[in-house]
Amino acid sequence: MIIADIVNEIHEKGGRFLKREDGEWIVVEQKTAIEKVGHMIGDKRAMLRQQQKKRSSSYVLHNDGNSSTTSSSDTCSERATMETTMVDATAWREKFEQSTNSIYKLTHRHKLLLDEVKESLHTTSLVLTKLEETRQALATELCNSIAIRNVHNAAD
Repeated sequence: MIIADIVNEIHEKGGRFLKREDGEWIVVEQKTAIEKVGHMIGDKRAMLRQQQKKRSSSYVLHNDGNSSTTSSSDTCSERATMETTMVDATAWREKFEQSTNSIYKLTHRHKLLLDEVKESLHTTSLVLTKLEETRQALATELCNSIAIRNVHNAAD
């Protein structure tokens, strides 16, 4: 299904579909994301059909059987509207691609930072383990020194 492919591609690039609930943003389920993308495509398709209808209605059949076309200024206006819509669609697509790229870059940076944090935690864990081993060795050595001193004091 094309819509599911769109949603999957957005997810693969680190994008998420969110909704606001109780003042917080939460990630929606896959099914909801697919529905929302489907609605957006359906709305866009309806808008394009409506524009296409306007263009084709420039040819009018009158009650007397004669036909005519609308004035050239109406046609120019419709063309300008269509061209503006095409520019808007192109701009929207470019913004979408830029947003997707930004999300991908942020996700990649986030992963790098997460890897750094994991490495730092691992290093900290190793240091703490070494400190604990040293503490235990010192405690054992101290206990042995005290025991030897007590033996010497008892012998005197």
